[in-house]
Amino acid sequence: MNIKEKIGKRLRELRTTKGLSQEKFSFECELDRTYIASIEQGRRNVSIANKAGKTRRPTCKDCRKDIDGVPLKTSEKKRMEAIKPEVFFVCPICKKASIPGVTANLVIDHDHKTGNAREWICDSCNTGLGRFKDNIELMQEVIKYLKKYNKSYCIFSNILKKLRRHHS
Repeated sequence: MNIKEKIGKRLRELRTTKGLSQEKFSFECELDRTYIASIEQGRRNVSIANKAGKTRRPTCKDCRKDIDGVPLKTSEKKRMEAIKPEVFFVCPICKKASIPGVTANLVIDHDHKTGNAREWICDSCNTGLGRFKDNIELMQEVIKYLKKYNKSYCIFSNILKKLRRHHS
């Protein structure tokens, strides 16, 4: 028995132990039923991980909706498309100047609670905001962490503290 067959056999055992049909299991996994069948038959290479070796979005559709929040409203998308920078752009977050579509991809940042557009930003900053879930408190923790390990900031902060104590 090769590795594909062993994985397929084990998947079938786990699925049937849970009392799931291939159809129900494939629905829960957001995969095609025929794909599940071909894995169980040992005919498919299974790829559940990205290049970093971790699953990308290990959540169901309903949980994903809660995580992603309200999508950008269609009316807001139309409004933003009308004012999309075409020649020159400076990201309001990182201040990086770029040529849209050439030196940076631009995205419409939006409020995930309301679906309202905020501004055009570079895709790097959009990824950063998304990773920190648009959470101000979480971003403040990031700032505290960076300050803790920023040598020049720490030295400057310590000098200020000493000056304050000396002049008190």
